[in-house]
Amino acid sequence: MTQLDDAHIVFPDLFRDDVLHIETRRLWLRWPMLSDAQALHSVAWREALARNAAVRPQPFPASEPSLWIAEARGGNEAGLRLDLAIAEKSRPGSLIGLIGVRSLGPANELSLGFLLDVEHQGQGLMTEAVRALAGMVFRYTEATVIHGSSGIANVASKRVMEKAGFRCVERSSGQRPQRTASVAGCPSLVLRRSVWRGTGRRGSTNAVAAEAPCGCAA
Repeated sequence: MTQLDDAHIVFPDLFRDDVLHIETRRLWLRWPMLSDAQALHSVAWREALARNAAVRPQPFPASEPSLWIAEARGGNEAGLRLDLAIAEKSRPGSLIGLIGVRSLGPANELSLGFLLDVEHQGQGLMTEAVRALAGMVFRYTEATVIHGSSGIANVASKRVMEKAGFRCVERSSGQRPQRTASVAGCPSLVLRRSVWRGTGRRGSTNAVAAEAPCGCAA
């Protein structure tokens, strides 16, 4: 792994150990493993196919899921990003999606991205995952804003984020452009720390790292 300047590190040691997992009522969020490669390929393929059945999607060439997982783990360890596999609590070893945040440049602004297997959509699972991850981010980092990323620019994902507390905001004329595209016609979807505090931090999660449990609410 390339050695990186600590000034660029966004996430604390708690996030940088692959023992970390976030437990919600129905889900288990954990670091992705190389053994997830086949499931990740299938999830991404089905999700892309559902979006455009007329186009034969190839989100990952045969070897790319493993490369992406290795890159994600390296970024997690370096403290530059936090990419997690989503699994059902009853089957923590079986990946059904991904969720992650990474720096937009300023250490206090992050971008959110996520992917969920089409067979598990429509059950509120992604909203549960977004709330849990946002709770971890705001409790344990200096982040003040999480932006919805261009990779989730569709109506269903917009609803997920709104249920998790994100709000559509207009960019002021003097505001610098964000590295995120519009989401389902909304110039910018954001969740601010102040709003997260005001929601009552709905839901309950447990975070575990290095065998030291800590209670977290999202």
